[in-house]
Amino acid sequence: MVYLNNGDRVTGEIKSLYRGLLEFKTDHMGTLLIDWEDISEIVSDTGQSVELTNGQRFYGPLEKSENSDTVAIKTEQGIALSTNYITNMYPVEAGFWQQLDLSFQLGFNWDKSSEVILGGTPRIPLDREDPRASETLQSKPSSCWSQSRINLALCG
Repeated sequence: MVYLNNGDRVTGEIKSLYRGLLEFKTDHMGTLLIDWEDISEIVSDTGQSVELTNGQRFYGPLEKSENSDTVAIKTEQGIALSTNYITNMYPVEAGFWQQLDLSFQLGFNWDKSSEVILGGTPRIPLDREDPRASETLQSKPSSCWSQSRINLALCG
């Protein structure tokens, strides 16, 4: 929840704080950009990463602050940070698995021919690169074959 200097309060989700603008997503008004100077208080149950001008980062949910010039981060000791020194803020997940972002890519590159089909019955026309080989080799997926002129061997 964001409390504004004019007394209004807005309920929603913090998306980010960057260059003095808080990106705040609400259910009914969409995404708002609120000037950081117009905010008197900010509270969030979601863990936040708060970065200061000196590069320090603090992590935790935001709780009600005693002073309108500070942001309180809920930790074991409780941390109050001056709003003048906060440069960036964005939500983070608390658990290891929620923070982990993995991707896996598998690629296949073939330099001799552009007509390689994987899966099913492999077919490779050999007459493109070597005019002496004018046949097409075929194989069942479970067998192996080779062509000695170009040192080609594939197993299905």
